[in-house]
Amino acid sequence: MLSKNLMFIIGLLVVVVLAVIYKLCCGSSENFTQKYDNLDNVDPNDLVLVLFHVPWCGHCKKFIPKWEAMLPSMPKHIKEVSVHYVTIDCDEDTDTCKKYNITAYPTIMMLYKGDKHQFKDERTKEHLVGFINGFVSI
Repeated sequence: MLSKNLMFIIGLLVVVVLAVIYKLCCGSSENFTQKYDNLDNVDPNDLVLVLFHVPWCGHCKKFIPKWEAMLPSMPKHIKEVSVHYVTIDCDEDTDTCKKYNITAYPTIMMLYKGDKHQFKDERTKEHLVGFINGFVSI
């Protein structure tokens, strides 16, 4: 029979291994979000869904985990149009947030064909996908 200390160490190792596996496969949205140095350099024929946020905002703190969880299953192409997802921290990138007149957080905005459109619906995957699809059918 294993001693309590050995069982504790084995249990701790299992937790650490599971945490590492989670972080490697699904704990980061880096594969699904991009940080553009300048949103003006985005291909105007691509759809770019931008989440503007600040780390101290209570609504942002609640929404960002949902945003990160939904990104892996969000469409990367609709018809022939590439879709990109960008997250901008307005405390770090104040110039971009001022340029896009961001005054409330979180703000989700679509950039497409030189225009910007603010998302004003319920922040769910279904509503975001519907919002994206609406631009491709235009």
